[in-house]
Amino acid sequence: MTAFSADWLALREPADVAARSPSITRAVALALSHGAAVVALDLASGTGSNLRYLAGRLPTPQRWLLVDHDPALLAQALARGCGLPGLDCEISTECRDLAALDADTIFAGRTLVTCSALLDLVSRPWLDRLASRCREHGALVLCALNYDGRIECHPPDPDDSMVSALVNRHQRTDKGFGPALGPDATGFAATSFASRG
Repeated sequence: MTAFSADWLALREPADVAARSPSITRAVALALSHGAAVVALDLASGTGSNLRYLAGRLPTPQRWLLVDHDPALLAQALARGCGLPGLDCEISTECRDLAALDADTIFAGRTLVTCSALLDLVSRPWLDRLASRCREHGALVLCALNYDGRIECHPPDPDDSMVSALVNRHQRTDKGFGPALGPDATGFAATSFASRG
């Protein structure tokens, strides 16, 4: 997978927060409010924006494992996550390539698997393996901020459709997980997870 700069991730975090669905987040929190600890796995966690958004909105106690291929981003995630005031929230990190998920032990015991801005970068087989791992371990899944092919440019320009086509073509290139689903990711994810119950 290609690297993302910490500066870029910091610039996009406020927009990502604004784009999230509060109702879906509340539904996840309600589903996890059974009294036991939330044992969460965040895939491709970067600097931990998913953790920072969710930690104060989910029941406690929480135990998070943040997984990313970039050790520098994980170090920032850990440093920034330690500042979650008043929360019973333990955070650990693991640096690893997420290209292969077969027989992966990182899913064991997880009650929640999360990712943010990831599904449009992965292939059909990878997403099927993710759905299978989550089903095997009985984990609730929250995949936020996935590109679905819709682009609106303001003000409009005659070249907008060309730009959209180029973006969508790039979205389908291999990002380290096989040919990416790009704008087809959300529909395929819904089908893949639903087929596993």
